[in-house]
Amino acid sequence: MASGKGGAWYNDRRKIGIALQILALVGVGLFIWYLISNASYNMAQRRMEMNTWFLFSEASFKVGFHPFWDFELGTSKYWEVFVIGIQNTLLVGIAGLIGATVVGFAVGVARLSDNWFVKTFASIFVELFRNVPLLLQVFFWNFVVILPSLPSVSNAIDIFGTLFITNKGIFTPIISVSENWARLVILGGLTLAIISIILFRRWAKKRFYETAKPLPVFWISVLIFIGFLLLSFAIVQSATDVSMPQQSRFRFTGGFTVPVPLFSLWIALVCYTGAFIAENVRAGILSVGKGQREAAMSLGFRHSLSMKLIQIPQALRVIIPPTISQYLNLIKNSSLAVAIGYDDIVNLFMGITLNQTGQAIVIIAMTMGVFTVISLLTSLLINIYNRSTQLVER
Repeated sequence: MASGKGGAWYNDRRKIGIALQILALVGVGLFIWYLISNASYNMAQRRMEMNTWFLFSEASFKVGFHPFWDFELGTSKYWEVFVIGIQNTLLVGIAGLIGATVVGFAVGVARLSDNWFVKTFASIFVELFRNVPLLLQVFFWNFVVILPSLPSVSNAIDIFGTLFITNKGIFTPIISVSENWARLVILGGLTLAIISIILFRRWAKKRFYETAKPLPVFWISVLIFIGFLLLSFAIVQSATDVSMPQQSRFRFTGGFTVPVPLFSLWIALVCYTGAFIAENVRAGILSVGKGQREAAMSLGFRHSLSMKLIQIPQALRVIIPPTISQYLNLIKNSSLAVAIGYDDIVNLFMGITLNQTGQAIVIIAMTMGVFTVISLLTSLLINIYNRSTQLVER
């Protein structure tokens, strides 16, 4: 049967493409349904059940690191363990992305330096950390560098009586907020700080284009953030309490504890991923024509200013696409936390919870879903920024 201007539907490539995509989606859905049905049947034959009711049972183990969620042994549920695992994974993931980006850009630019020592050091950094397996680096930082270098609790490094560094972790004071309205005020203050920084950076950029007079944007942004944060805590002062770490012979009580495995994993992820990002940065800068740098020098630009305002902005469209892959790799590589006992989702949920409940299929599927969602959201956000750096053709 003919269909308007396009003739028969099977001659319309667009309609054929849509039909094939629908068929592929149905095929994948049927395949997943078959796997689930087959697993359910085999488990039923062994008198085992596959369900999610275990999430509402009491967790029979203690979670050591739960900075954003109150966890109590004997009352907290397995779904809370799941939430804590996600939060701890996001914590090391976001911190790793920030650290790897800073290290990657610094080392990538250093590899193009005219200083022999700086250039050689950057090259050794890249070749060393890029070619050593990440798991081995995690073990190296945790068991060879950090743990042997830190003292026991009884001999803790005391910094002004408020910060204590030991091989059990770093113990710091913490401000606890007891009222919901106070938490909303602090959240509102952080939101206003971020909005203010974005608006200020746009104004500073416009001012620079008009007057050619740069401002210390980074430091002013830091002051804006600190200012809003201090103002927020001043408003909610009556609803806050400061908990100080108290030292005994064998342990610390009170305050906030940053576990050593978190540092070990973070350093390993930053060095490993930063080495790959450094090569992306170097390649991106080299893709910018030499004439751009020479033109900037002829106009009196310093090398650092030329790099910041001319070369790197043009290089971003080459740097960002491969760097997205490194960001996704970093998030997935954070699952190596289980090797050194950091309480991420793989260790807490796919490890301890699975062993106690036996719900392997459900737990593994949920964990895979978490990493998939985090990776897709990361890719989406970075791709949105990537589109803003691309050249717009007429």
